[in-house]
Amino acid sequence: MINIYFNTPKTGQEFTNWDDHPGNAGREGHFAKFMKIRLPYMDQALATLIEDIHSRDLQRQILVVVVGEFGRTPAMRYGVPNRSYGRDHWPQAYSALVAGGSLNMGQVVGGDQQQVRISHSKPPHAPGSAGDNLPPPRHRPFADVR
Repeated sequence: MINIYFNTPKTGQEFTNWDDHPGNAGREGHFAKFMKIRLPYMDQALATLIEDIHSRDLQRQILVVVVGEFGRTPAMRYGVPNRSYGRDHWPQAYSALVAGGSLNMGQVVGGDQQQVRISHSKPPHAPGSAGDNLPPPRHRPFADVR
């Protein structure tokens, strides 16, 4: 498994993270504004990676997964800690982009209610996904952090 961490180039405004709450990292905080800056870089990088994988005919051997750790609440609210409108973290539903591997492409997997209150479908099992190719935990090397 290879993790690729993405950030915008060091020219212009620097983004130290993707957490766009007002005041975070000394920025005024505006999610849509920062996504308009970041997403073209991410789009170009992902498209290039996926095209390169296909040009080498490795799309069945490599699974590209792009995911965050949570979605956002269905409703906006005003409140602490930053006294602004926004959506809170919502791990019950979020999006993922998946390309390659032995999965069928061009499909929606899973689902939720219109208001995303709770998931209305069981988490799907995707045969041949990243987890199927990892060895059992006892065989994986790990760092001793004692």
